[in-house]
Amino acid sequence: ALWATNLFAAAHYALSWVAYLLLFLLLARAYTSRHVLRAALALLGAAVVVIGAASVVGHLGSHNSLLRQNGLGEPLAVSVPLFAALALCERRRRAALLAGAASALAWLSVLQIAERASFIAVSCGLLVLGAAMLSTRRFRPRTPWRAALLGLAFAACLAAQYAPTPFEQSKHSPVLTRLGATTADDLNARARFLYWGAAFELWRAHPLAGVGAGNFSTRLPEARAAFAARRPGSTLNGINEGY
Repeated sequence: ALWATNLFAAAHYALSWVAYLLLFLLLARAYTSRHVLRAALALLGAAVVVIGAASVVGHLGSHNSLLRQNGLGEPLAVSVPLFAALALCERRRRAALLAGAASALAWLSVLQIAERASFIAVSCGLLVLGAAMLSTRRFRPRTPWRAALLGLAFAACLAAQYAPTPFEQSKHSPVLTRLGATTADDLNARARFLYWGAAFELWRAHPLAGVGAGNFSTRLPEARAAFAARRPGSTLNGINEGY
């Protein structure tokens, strides 16, 4: 923060990490108290159910998903394997039902938001969960029908993305369609290559001290200029000039 060109960005970055540290302390407290942990998971499950339901309503009733604009695709993706595991292993039926609803609604929301990175991440998480269930007895579902019901719910959510409905107004293509259409010429992918190249130029110029906390965006113009000077023939140089 001492040599950051944008004090607000540095302060925001630092406060974000303060919040993370507080979260870790609360997690440690919850881990030592079964009552606190149970209450925290119940509240999180209820929040995911409400947010997931709001995402479905927004997807069906408007031209754009509510949560894709608000950036909640990643937190919902993280919650899918967490609540899937709880739905499969929780002893109490009511808690397992809440966890299953949260997992299925979060999965449906991730599909509707259609962010490729979130979908890939949650798919990897579910594969790890499945591998753990198959490899170790302690991770296996309490009853086989729970795994079957959860699998059917996930499959139904995936099939619903391709089912015609008069209420469907979302302008987003299904996430599997987006993944299949992704190529090296995709503008979104090419812009990421440009930003990675710019980040490498910043690291080359400031390998030890960096450019200051949270200041990638403020130093991006100079990094783009360095990238263009080093690679004058690159087709990436003119991308997203408006940003």
